[in-house]
Amino acid sequence: MSQSFWWALRNLSSFGSNLQTSLYTVEIFLSVMISISGMVLFLVYLNARVQESQELLDQSKSKKKQSQELLDQSESKKKQSLKLWLDKNEIRPNTDQMETIMNNIHKLEENKDIDVQNMLSILPVDDKKSIIQLLCLASLKKVPVFENIDQNILIAICDHLKPVTYTEDSYIVQEGRPLGKMLFIVEGLAWTYTTSNIIDVGTLKRGDYYGEEVLTWAFQPPSFSGLPISTRTVMSQEKIEAFAIRAGDLKSVVCKFRCHFRKKVDFSQLQLWENGASVMQSLKSQVIDITPCP
Repeated sequence: MSQSFWWALRNLSSFGSNLQTSLYTVEIFLSVMISISGMVLFLVYLNARVQESQELLDQSKSKKKQSQELLDQSESKKKQSLKLWLDKNEIRPNTDQMETIMNNIHKLEENKDIDVQNMLSILPVDDKKSIIQLLCLASLKKVPVFENIDQNILIAICDHLKPVTYTEDSYIVQEGRPLGKMLFIVEGLAWTYTTSNIIDVGTLKRGDYYGEEVLTWAFQPPSFSGLPISTRTVMSQEKIEAFAIRAGDLKSVVCKFRCHFRKKVDFSQLQLWENGASVMQSLKSQVIDITPCP
């Protein structure tokens, strides 16, 4: 029995090519049937394999299509959120900048609101600088000392601005502590107050700034190293998006353009502004030292 099975299997697998027939019709018919059966079994097997491969290919295409649809939906939501963010912040990028933003939008984190930090994180350096300038130049010009300053100086200040965010109910600045940066708010609301007068509560909102003492400190002689002390506490009431410039960076810009400040700034107004900036007592009586230009 096993010998017969092996004989049949061997001949089926070779489509009967090993069979030697005589002139008897029965032998010829049997050989033909074995050859046809072998071919049929092979075609059935081949068809099953092709169908299996086709199903796997279709499943792969379906998954790829679903993945692409999800990706397209995600990018569409990101683009919509981005346009709303740009409109809210009154930013009008030029065509090249907008194209760059759209080409890099896939880098934005999923399920995360667009804010200053993650927006700037996807941009090349030059485009990042342009967006910062669009966001902050108007706020810089609100600072009395910067009202009539050359645009190049404002751009130099913008180059040192870094995005910062604060969660709700966070202390941004605390009264009595060194003030090491100047802040420009682009989104959110914060309160400012003093511990000695709880009625004297102010607010900081989009377009406002805090840290005039740092600017006054920046005009002090280079030998003066002590940072100013904050006279107020600043606390966020909601998520705050802002740009900050460190005291040292602001001082370097002032030193670099010292002669320009001398020509453009009305020092009597500057002194009045300094006196009204709530500088610590030991600085109030000092006169701003500007080295004469040659």
